[in-house]
Amino acid sequence: MKITVEDIGSSVERWVPASTADRDLVITDESGKRIATLHQSKTRSTTTIAAPTVRSFKSTANLDEAKKFPGVMGGATTLELANDPPASVRFLSISIAAETSYVHSSVVATSFKKRILQTATYSRKSCAHGGPGPVFIGQHVELRWVDELGRRSAPGAATISKQKS
Repeated sequence: MKITVEDIGSSVERWVPASTADRDLVITDESGKRIATLHQSKTRSTTTIAAPTVRSFKSTANLDEAKKFPGVMGGATTLELANDPPASVRFLSISIAAETSYVHSSVVATSFKKRILQTATYSRKSCAHGGPGPVFIGQHVELRWVDELGRRSAPGAATISKQKS
Protein backbone atom coordinates (compact mmCIF):
# COMPACT_ATOMS: atom_id res chain seq x y z
CA MET A 1 0.00 0.00 0.00
CA LYS A 2 1.37 3.43 -0.95
CA ILE A 3 1.14 6.06 1.80
CA THR A 4 1.93 9.77 1.62
CA VAL A 5 3.26 11.21 4.88
CA GLU A 6 2.57 14.91 5.49
CA ASP A 7 4.51 16.83 8.14
CA ILE A 8 2.06 18.78 10.30
CA GLY A 9 4.85 19.99 12.63
CA SER A 10 6.43 19.21 16.01
CA SER A 11 6.76 15.49 15.20
CA VAL A 12 3.08 15.19 14.19
CA GLU A 13 2.44 13.45 10.88
CA ARG A 14 -0.67 12.77 8.82
CA TRP A 15 -0.56 9.48 6.87
CA VAL A 16 -2.71 9.43 3.74
CA PRO A 17 -3.14 6.12 1.87
CA ALA A 18 -3.27 6.48 -1.93
CA SER A 19 -6.29 4.18 -2.12
CA THR A 20 -9.77 5.36 -1.22
CA ALA A 21 -11.06 1.85 -0.46
CA ASP A 22 -12.77 1.11 2.86
CA ARG A 23 -10.35 -0.76 5.13
CA ASP A 24 -9.21 -1.20 8.71
CA LEU A 25 -5.68 -0.59 9.92
CA VAL A 26 -4.97 -2.78 12.94
CA ILE A 27 -2.29 -1.59 15.38
CA THR A 28 -0.67 -4.25 17.55
CA ASP A 29 1.83 -4.28 20.39
CA GLU A 30 5.11 -6.24 20.36
CA SER A 31 3.33 -9.51 21.23
CA GLY A 32 0.85 -9.14 18.37
CA LYS A 33 -2.07 -8.17 20.62
CA ARG A 34 -4.49 -5.74 18.95
CA ILE A 35 -4.41 -2.37 20.75
CA ALA A 36 -6.32 -0.20 18.26
CA THR A 37 -8.16 -0.30 14.96
CA LEU A 38 -8.35 2.69 12.65
CA HIS A 39 -11.00 2.69 9.94
CA GLN A 40 -10.44 4.36 6.58
CA SER A 41 -13.61 5.15 4.66
CA LYS A 42 -13.91 6.09 1.01
CA THR A 43 -16.66 8.51 2.01
CA ARG A 44 -15.29 12.04 1.82
CA SER A 45 -15.88 14.29 4.80
CA THR A 46 -18.04 17.33 4.25
CA THR A 47 -16.75 18.90 7.44
CA THR A 48 -15.02 22.23 6.95
CA ILE A 49 -12.95 23.95 9.60
CA ALA A 50 -12.83 27.73 9.67
CA ALA A 51 -9.40 29.28 9.28
CA PRO A 52 -7.74 30.68 12.42
CA THR A 53 -8.10 34.43 12.67
CA VAL A 54 -5.03 36.16 14.08
CA ARG A 55 -5.52 39.30 16.13
CA SER A 56 -1.75 39.77 16.56
CA PHE A 57 1.46 37.76 16.24
CA LYS A 58 4.54 39.41 17.77
CA SER A 59 8.15 38.45 18.38
CA THR A 60 11.27 39.98 19.88
CA ALA A 61 13.53 37.97 17.54
CA ASN A 62 15.21 39.86 14.69
CA LEU A 63 16.27 37.79 11.66
CA ASP A 64 19.24 40.05 10.78
CA GLU A 65 20.62 39.62 14.31
CA ALA A 66 19.95 35.87 14.19
CA LYS A 67 22.03 35.49 11.02
CA LYS A 68 25.04 36.83 12.96
CA PHE A 69 24.38 34.63 16.01
CA PRO A 70 26.32 31.31 16.18
CA GLY A 71 23.43 28.98 17.04
CA VAL A 72 19.74 29.41 17.77
CA MET A 73 18.64 32.94 18.58
CA GLY A 74 16.45 33.40 21.63
CA GLY A 75 13.26 35.39 21.71
CA ALA A 76 9.74 35.75 23.02
CA THR A 77 6.66 35.24 20.88
CA THR A 78 3.02 36.11 21.57
CA LEU A 79 0.19 34.89 19.35
CA GLU A 80 -3.30 36.25 20.01
CA LEU A 81 -6.26 34.74 18.18
CA ALA A 82 -9.59 36.46 17.50
CA ASN A 83 -11.60 33.26 18.09
CA ASP A 84 -11.44 30.14 20.25
CA PRO A 85 -10.31 26.92 18.56
CA PRO A 86 -13.19 24.87 17.11
CA ALA A 87 -14.23 21.98 19.40
CA SER A 88 -12.82 19.21 17.17
CA VAL A 89 -9.39 20.85 16.79
CA ARG A 90 -6.29 19.26 18.31
CA PHE A 91 -3.44 21.37 16.89
CA LEU A 92 -2.60 24.73 15.40
CA SER A 93 0.01 24.26 12.68
CA ILE A 94 2.29 27.24 12.05
CA SER A 95 4.14 27.31 8.71
CA ILE A 96 6.75 29.80 7.60
CA ALA A 97 5.68 31.11 4.19
CA ALA A 98 8.88 31.47 2.19
CA GLU A 99 10.32 30.33 -1.13
CA THR A 100 10.36 26.87 0.39
CA SER A 101 7.54 26.85 2.93
CA TYR A 102 8.04 24.62 5.94
CA VAL A 103 6.10 23.72 9.04
CA HIS A 104 7.58 25.56 12.00
CA SER A 105 5.58 24.00 14.83
CA SER A 106 2.26 22.63 15.95
CA VAL A 107 0.63 23.77 19.16
CA VAL A 108 -1.89 21.76 21.14
CA ALA A 109 -5.17 23.71 20.99
CA THR A 110 -5.78 23.36 24.74
CA SER A 111 -2.55 25.36 25.30
CA PHE A 112 -4.45 28.53 24.45
CA LYS A 113 -5.57 30.49 27.50
CA LYS A 114 -7.92 33.34 26.62
CA ARG A 115 -6.90 32.90 22.94
CA ILE A 116 -3.30 33.84 23.72
CA LEU A 117 -0.20 31.68 23.36
CA GLN A 118 3.15 32.91 24.70
CA THR A 119 6.44 31.14 24.16
CA ALA A 120 10.05 31.84 25.08
CA THR A 121 13.04 30.44 23.20
CA TYR A 122 16.41 30.57 24.91
CA SER A 123 19.61 31.25 22.99
CA ARG A 124 21.94 28.30 22.54
CA LYS A 125 25.00 27.51 20.50
CA SER A 126 23.45 24.54 18.68
CA CYS A 127 20.00 23.47 17.60
CA ALA A 128 20.40 19.99 19.12
CA HIS A 129 18.29 20.78 22.18
CA GLY A 130 14.92 20.19 20.47
CA GLY A 131 11.93 22.44 20.07
CA PRO A 132 11.45 25.06 17.39
CA GLY A 133 13.40 28.28 17.37
CA PRO A 134 11.58 31.61 17.43
CA VAL A 135 9.63 33.14 14.59
CA PHE A 136 11.19 36.39 13.40
CA ILE A 137 9.91 39.92 12.98
CA GLY A 138 8.75 40.38 9.38
CA GLN A 139 8.25 36.68 8.61
CA HIS A 140 5.00 35.72 6.91
CA VAL A 141 3.28 32.70 8.41
CA GLU A 142 0.31 30.50 7.62
CA LEU A 143 -1.75 29.00 10.41
CA ARG A 144 -4.11 26.02 10.06
CA TRP A 145 -6.26 24.19 12.54
CA VAL A 146 -5.87 20.39 12.45
CA ASP A 147 -8.70 18.24 13.83
CA GLU A 148 -8.64 14.76 15.38
CA LEU A 149 -8.87 13.14 11.92
CA GLY A 150 -6.00 15.15 10.46
CA ARG A 151 -8.26 17.45 8.44
CA ARG A 152 -6.84 20.94 8.05
CA SER A 153 -8.63 24.24 7.93
CA ALA A 154 -8.23 26.85 5.27
CA PRO A 155 -5.10 28.88 6.02
CA GLY A 156 -5.07 32.00 8.14
CA ALA A 157 -2.15 34.35 7.53
CA ALA A 158 -0.12 36.78 9.58
CA THR A 159 3.08 38.80 9.42
CA ILE A 160 5.16 38.83 12.59
CA SER A 161 5.44 42.28 14.14
CA LYS A 162 7.82 43.63 16.76
CA GLN A 163 7.01 42.85 20.37
CA LYS A 164 8.29 45.10 23.10
CA SER A 165 10.79 43.27 25.30
